[in-house]
Amino acid sequence: MINLIESPSILVASPLLQDNNFKRSVLLLMDQNDEGAMAVCVNKPSDISLKSVIVDDAENIPPNLPTWIGGPVSTDYGLILTNQCVKSDDGSKLSSNGITLTSSDTVMKNLLEYGGQYTNSSAEEIKRQKELHSEFLYPYRFVIGYSGWGQGQLEEEIKEGSWLQLELDVDLIFNTPWSKIWEKSMAKIHVDPSSFACSVEPPPYLN
Repeated sequence: MINLIESPSILVASPLLQDNNFKRSVLLLMDQNDEGAMAVCVNKPSDISLKSVIVDDAENIPPNLPTWIGGPVSTDYGLILTNQCVKSDDGSKLSSNGITLTSSDTVMKNLLEYGGQYTNSSAEEIKRQKELHSEFLYPYRFVIGYSGWGQGQLEEEIKEGSWLQLELDVDLIFNTPWSKIWEKSMAKIHVDPSSFACSVEPPPYLN
């Protein structure tokens, strides 16, 4: 049986994995136990805006804040992924190993405050400003859905070559343009995608 790197850690989709849900995906493995494992994808922005998802408070949400595809499970449910040190609504610390995945109202408020500074900016201008100032590119992600495995399922998929493991790298997740995360992950594992037998084509969301 494959031994998983202790979570939180990173799962990188092997070039052999051609499933449309996971092709060229990089997942943050947040939890694992005897019953299974849970992770969220960190490199797939969605074309759905946060404003269209959070309808109860839509008037206070900047129109250009995106959502991210966390995985194919529970796609009607969203969580916030952040690298900021935060506390829960009752004051207890949420962050662990430099990352937090939460539905906290406090963290949602922080996300909206961060996004508010770019309210009147285009997506290209936001990207340019962030890269110009070398600040964290995505300190908050509202991820919709997650990826889940039953008992022993993830270990079996790793054994089959579908996933490659990488120790947690907060900078890779939060300070790397999303379109480069998969390639940089492969480089960190010292794996050349072209060495795999299958032909690897860029996924549709990179075109």
